[in-house]
Amino acid sequence: MDLKMPKMGGLDLLRQIKKIQPDTSAVIMTAYATIETAVEAIQEGAYDYITKPFRRERILLTIDKALQWRRMVFENIALREELVQKNPARPLIGSSSAIKSVMEQIRQVAPTHATVLITGPSGTGKELAARAVHQLSLRKSISMITVNCTAISENVIESELFGHVKGAFTGAWKDKKGLVEEADGGTLFLDEIGDLGFPCRQNCCACCRKGSTNRWAAPGHGMQISGLWQPPIMIWKRT
Repeated sequence: MDLKMPKMGGLDLLRQIKKIQPDTSAVIMTAYATIETAVEAIQEGAYDYITKPFRRERILLTIDKALQWRRMVFENIALREELVQKNPARPLIGSSSAIKSVMEQIRQVAPTHATVLITGPSGTGKELAARAVHQLSLRKSISMITVNCTAISENVIESELFGHVKGAFTGAWKDKKGLVEEADGGTLFLDEIGDLGFPCRQNCCACCRKGSTNRWAAPGHGMQISGLWQPPIMIWKRT
């Protein structure tokens, strides 16, 4: 697609396509190439960025490589699904009435988009239960991102979780996605969330409730809101 088109620019069209079909391979071409638009195109998911004029062989080679890449991606997904079917994950093993009750609750909640809170003393298998929820969910083909809330400083935890925009604070030299955005469509596992400060926990609850996250912006400019197409499941545990 061309970068400059009459009714809609190539980057805008690319964003719309990615919303509808995220795995689409797209090539941007333009006679008005700049480093900024090239970087933005790749960040938005373009497979390649080609400047005009170009030789016919160049575009054919790019298309061939894009098709090969798609085939590799789909083959990888198919092999992972086949592996899961042959070796189904069974992180929880037991025959007592208590473990059967836990397994049944996991089977009930896993297919939903609900936020799950897992509690219990140390050593009772909370992380195993979290992984079981992910493995039995519709999001199992996408990674589960684990955040150890006790291992990240209180001063940076919100930036790590929710991201920030350029200039939000000293050292924020570019926009940064938070882990909540990175986990969109998959599972976000917040380990030991009970050790977070109250303001951060409050923001996590708001994120679950609204299905969107706020990136920190520069002082005096409020917050930049980033919508999530599919709110991630956030699995919390505390001792």
